[in-house]
Amino acid sequence: MTTFKKATINENGYKQIEAALNEHGKLKVSEFHRPAEVVRQYAWDAENSFDSGNDCSFEISPMDTLTGRPVTVVITADGYEVSELDDE
Repeated sequence: MTTFKKATINENGYKQIEAALNEHGKLKVSEFHRPAEVVRQYAWDAENSFDSGNDCSFEISPMDTLTGRPVTVVITADGYEVSELDDE
C-alpha cells in the first residue's frame, strides 16, 4: 500500500493567488470576466503540482505577466491543507 499526499487550497491560499495575480499579471483579478474561476484554475494548478511531488505552486505564463516572463508562485504552507490518501 502506498500513501499519497494531496493538497487542498484554503482561503489563505486563494488570497495568496489573487495577490500574486494582481502583482504580476497584466490584468487585475477584478478585471476578469469570471474572476473566481480564474483563481480556482490557478489553485487547481498548485494542487496538482503538490500532488505530483513538487511545491504547491503555479506559473503565470509570459503572455499574462507585466514583464513578459513567466512567474512561478509558491503557496506558503498556511495556504493549503494536506491530506494523506492510501492507494489500495
